[in-house]
Amino acid sequence: MNITGDRTMPGALATIGYDDDGVKTTEFPIIRDGILVGLQTNRETAPLINDKTSKGCTSASSWRDYPFLRMPNVRLEAGPKGSPTHDQIIADTKDGVLIDGRGSYSIDQQRYNGQFGGNCFWEIKNGKITRMVTDVTYNAITTDFWPTSTRSATRAPGGCSAPAATRRVSRRRPTASRTDRPRSGSRRSWSARRTLKGT
Repeated sequence: MNITGDRTMPGALATIGYDDDGVKTTEFPIIRDGILVGLQTNRETAPLINDKTSKGCTSASSWRDYPFLRMPNVRLEAGPKGSPTHDQIIADTKDGVLIDGRGSYSIDQQRYNGQFGGNCFWEIKNGKITRMVTDVTYNAITTDFWPTSTRSATRAPGGCSAPAATRRVSRRRPTASRTDRPRSGSRRSWSARRTLKGT
């Protein structure tokens, strides 16, 4: 698993040319091959972890607010060469849900407990997408969630990163709303192993 911090990603919420310390922003590794290798830093915190330079992560909400260390854009990288494709991950999932889009989400101030949704949800049975379902959420404890990630998909055609992973989630009983498959190329989020509540 590889995770990257990036304040230069076009169109992202934390993207800016220079942070509020006047430091030019950059892209930097946070996790490489499952190992923590870097942290977001600013001029104040970089020396504390022996970083030679700030990662450019100081921000203020406005001109009248004190700037302090804030989160960059963070992304899960696509799997390395030889990783399974999206379709291969789906084919290897016996009982799961494909979540398309980010939908609604909430997470506590410690970034420890979170609940997340999506825009569209597709049931996976025996390696096949069978039907659209509704009322899907997944709940996660950060320190349990990431160590149980089993795989990431390769980069999608066209060069955009479309990581996917299998992991256990809890959700309500699925409700079928239609039976047609999603359009080709629209499956861009998580395929997840699941346990059903109340079944």
